[in-house]
Amino acid sequence: MPELPERFSHQAAQQNTATLPQAASQNWWQDFNDLHLNQWVETGLQANQDLAATLARLQQSQANLRQVNSDKFPELNATGKRQRSWVDDGTDRELSDNWNVGLNASYEIDFWGRISSLSKQAQFELQADQAALQVQANTVAANITQYWFGWVAAQEETELLTSQQDRVSKALTAIEGRFRRGRVSITDVWRQRQLLETLEGQLINARADIELNRNQLALWLGQTPYNLNYPAGVNLPPLPGQPDTGIPIERLQQRPDVQQAWAQVEASNAAVAAAISERFPRISLSADYSGSAEKSSDLVDTWVSNLAANLLLPVIDGGNRRAQVERRRAQLQENLANYQQTLLTAVKEVEDALIQEKQLADFLQNLEERVELSQRTASMQGKRYLNGVADFLDLLSAQQSSLELEQQRLDAQRRLLEVRIQLYRALSQGGFAPNMT
Repeated sequence: MPELPERFSHQAAQQNTATLPQAASQNWWQDFNDLHLNQWVETGLQANQDLAATLARLQQSQANLRQVNSDKFPELNATGKRQRSWVDDGTDRELSDNWNVGLNASYEIDFWGRISSLSKQAQFELQADQAALQVQANTVAANITQYWFGWVAAQEETELLTSQQDRVSKALTAIEGRFRRGRVSITDVWRQRQLLETLEGQLINARADIELNRNQLALWLGQTPYNLNYPAGVNLPPLPGQPDTGIPIERLQQRPDVQQAWAQVEASNAAVAAAISERFPRISLSADYSGSAEKSSDLVDTWVSNLAANLLLPVIDGGNRRAQVERRRAQLQENLANYQQTLLTAVKEVEDALIQEKQLADFLQNLEERVELSQRTASMQGKRYLNGVADFLDLLSAQQSSLELEQQRLDAQRRLLEVRIQLYRALSQGGFAPNMT
């Protein structure tokens, strides 16, 4: 098994968080304190079709375990037959009834542990599917959260672009006034109009993003997007306090995908034991009780019993059982490698999320300062231009810089929330079992 560090090497910056690191919640999306999000996730955990399919696979595993465990008990079968035939005694023909009933019981002695190994395999496969259900539930919650925030961010972007259009339009009105007075060139008007059209193009894309995020959200909710309406007065939430990453080996082994991978290793190990037991003799007991009589009332007086022990000993099978053992051992090695890779991937996902969160938090703080400076510069250049002491290109450059930085700030806020979702998902222990109906 790969050696894990005693602690994760990076911690995300806390400048934009309200509290110090806190314990990760099972229902981690509730940390955003967004009532709409909580309702969306609750709906998705009940109605998502991928989750319903995963739950159905879990139910199959439950039935398979019950089926395998049934071999631990004797099997009893009852038979009954009534046969009617014509009997000719030479002088007359008459109908004659013949009643046959019987009981057959069989029981395999699990001398080499074949049945118990198959039972363990089914149990671990059930555990793997239980963990898979948590993995899928976590995936559903993460995607709903991501596309909900994407929907909110796209709405905020349209509002921001509309506000920017208003500012640029007012500047255009002033420039057109100066042009009519013969103080500036027509190219100044054209360039300002081009900037306004650029914002219009961005607004078209932002409106499309609203619809695309709504469609994705509806998909993970198990709904169609036609009746999914955007609630009013919603903005991106502030970044919650960073969850405590804990000790890597303890935290990551509680992840449902890691537990799923380990359960698959255990199931493969049990399958190897079952395959080995197939190479040894199989001993079973059987008992038959039967009776026949012309009258059903006479059946109890004509019982015949038979008790036998059966031995099934493989002699020549062309190497089939040996190959089966080798195949199961190879599957065990495959699942062991998959488990180790899953553990390594889990470490990477946590480390990546921590690194990106710190980088984005620092970048967002830098953007806040740059936005403030760019807005001051654009305001000053506007005044200088209207007073005729600044060139239009300086004003245009200041406007473009301010507009772009404001848009980058909103995008950084959205990406910071997405990275936090990744961190929650990487640290999630599951535990929120959906109740599919």
